Formats: sequence, structure tokens, C-alpha cells
Amino acid sequence: MEATPPASQTLQPAAGASRAPWLGFYAFVSIGINASIVGPALPTFAAQTGASLEQVGLLFTPFALGYATSVFIMTPIGARWGMRALLLSGATCLLVSLALLLLAHSLPLIYLGAYLLGLGQSGTQVGYNSMVGLLAGRNAARMLNRLNAFFGIGALTGPLFVSLGYSLFGSASVAVLLALALSAPLWIGAWTWRDSVALPAGHNPANPAPAPLPLARLLRQPVLWLLGVTASIYVSAEVAFSGWAAVYAERGSGVSAAQSALLVTVFFAAFTLGRYVTDLISRWVKPSVIVSVAIALTGLGLLKMLAAPGLFAIHVIGAAMVGVAMSPIYPILLSYGVRLFPQSATLVTGFLTSVAAVATLIVPSVVGVVMAGQGPAAAWGLLLLIVVALAGGWALLRRMLMRQLE
Repeated sequence: MEATPPASQTLQPAAGASRAPWLGFYAFVSIGINASIVGPALPTFAAQTGASLEQVGLLFTPFALGYATSVFIMTPIGARWGMRALLLSGATCLLVSLALLLLAHSLPLIYLGAYLLGLGQSGTQVGYNSMVGLLAGRNAARMLNRLNAFFGIGALTGPLFVSLGYSLFGSASVAVLLALALSAPLWIGAWTWRDSVALPAGHNPANPAPAPLPLARLLRQPVLWLLGVTASIYVSAEVAFSGWAAVYAERGSGVSAAQSALLVTVFFAAFTLGRYVTDLISRWVKPSVIVSVAIALTGLGLLKMLAAPGLFAIHVIGAAMVGVAMSPIYPILLSYGVRLFPQSATLVTGFLTSVAAVATLIVPSVVGVVMAGQGPAAAWGLLLLIVVALAGGWALLRRMLMRQLE
């Protein structure tokens, strides 16, 4: 079995590279399931450890830290030892983390499992996003939207596993066990991976690939930082909306908790559908235009919800609009990073993933504090201001990107 060549060596189009997107599609379904079962499984983790639900709920902080610190752990692995090592490391972290969540009987081990889950999820996402983005070349935006759409399929499926576990066994452990079993093929696929990552279309295989830029030089690129800030604003808005939409509807329109929870399902269903739609329309519409329209529609969806605080039906429509609108933004931002720095795709994707995770440690919590103290309208007003900031960041970024790519 041959090792993956370091990124600094010449990369030739891989003979079996066509299987990379299919491995990525499966991987994103799997990590979507992993991410979506943690919240519903909190009562089971509390029962395992004898801790309160509030104590167990703190695991979302180490989970986010796993994402945030992956740029210092996972990304250098890919840059130094290649894609195979990165995918193996990510899959190994996933297996260990899910085993800990399934078997641990103490809070520190549950927190460790959550941290490793974030680290493994990030490593897997970075690996397949950078690989598929490179293989797609100028079609990176389209392919990354298609790839990330499979995360939504997993996110919609995972809660069904949890519901089945509670119905049959009174515990979510069966869902964690299923997630563990579904993550095993990721490790097997990474272990048997033999192919180099193909360079973007148009590269002459007779010429050596450009050497990857050192991290210190990458961090001196203003466009990368602006791309990271824009991505972080977007991700924080997405997490804040999905995290607080149900509470907004419950307090704003007076519906039950069960009814308001449907709003999150509507959001993720529309979110997944939106990425498939983007895959179709991106054949004729420039990615930069898609992002501009998407940000505008996100703001309109939030305004629709704000304008009718007591009408749950309007909230559902608004959540669907926001879900469809938000769906293409992050994959397109990632595709720009890959296209700008193809020789350092893994480093760039890891940087963007980690920077975005840092924002999620702060913004959703602030929205929650405003929700508790000032009410749902103030919280949604803050969220609308965040989308306005996203529009501002994108306007500056688009100007820079048009000079370099379009």
C-alpha cells in the first residue's frame, strides 16, 4: 500500500479520483448524523454520568473548541503528510469520540468525547471539501454545494435515530451506536485511499505543482482574512438562527414547544433543498451573484418573521426562506478559498473552518442573552444586524475576488 505523497510533490490527476466525491457524499451524511444526535441525546448523557442536563449541555463548548483548534492540529497533518493522513486522523477522532459518548460515565470523558467529535468532524470536512474543491476546479462552487447538501440529509436523519432509540429502549444510546457504526467506513475508506488529489482543470501535468504556501505567508494575505471574517459572520448567523428559531416562535406566537420545534426541521429541510437547487442554477449564474442574492433573501426572511411576531405560519415561511437563502453561502466561500490558493487548499479550508467556529462560541450565546433579557424581537433585530454586517463583508470581499477570479 503506497503512502499519499506530501503536498509539496508533483500532483498528477489521480486514476481513481472520480471516487473521491462519492466518498465525500457518504462522509457528509455521516457527520451530519453525528452533529444532529448530540442535542437530542443530552438526557441520555445526563443519565450515564449522573449529572444535570445543564452540566451535560456544556459539552457544546468543547465541541466548538474542537472545530476551532483543528487548524492547529488537523490542518498541519494534511499539509505535511497528505490527504490520506488527514482523513485517517479525522475518522479516528470520530470513532474514539462516539465510543466515549456511548460508554463514558463521567463528565470529563463526555467533554473529551465532544471535543474529539468537533476535531474529527472538522478534519473530515476540511479533507473532503479541499479534495472535491480541487478536483472540480472552476466548478468548485457547484460541487461543494452538492457535497455539503449531504450534510443536511444526515442532519435530518440523525434525530430519527434518536427518536427510535427513545421509543424502543428509552435511551439515545442506540443512535450513538448507529452513528459509530456509520463512521467506521470513513476510517476504512481513508485507510485504503491511494490517489493523489488532482490539480484543477487546465493545469499541465508536465509541470510540477507549485509548492504550498507556508502558513505564515498565507496569513499575510488580506483576501484570506476577509474571506475568513465573512465566513465567520455567516456561520454565526446560521447557528444562531437554527439554535433560537424555535424559542423565537414559541415566545413570539405562543405555540407549544413541539410546534415551535418544527421550525428547525423546516429550516434544515429548506437548507438541504437549497444546496441541491444551487447545484442546478450555478450552471448559468455566477457564484458571486448567488451569494449576493442569498444574503438579500436571508434579510428578507428575517424581516418577514419580525413583521408578524404573532403568526406562526409566517414564521414557518420565513424559516423556509432563510434556510434556502443561507444554504449556498458557506460552500461558495470555501470554493473561493480553494480557487485562490489551490496549492494550499487544505490549509486554507482548515483556516476558514476554524475561524468560523470561533464566532459560534460567541454570537449564538449573545443572541440567547438578548432573547432572555430583551425579548424575541430584540434578538431577531440583532440577528438582522449580523446579516447586514455579512452583506458589508461580502461587498468588500466580492470586490477583491472579482479582480482575481472573475
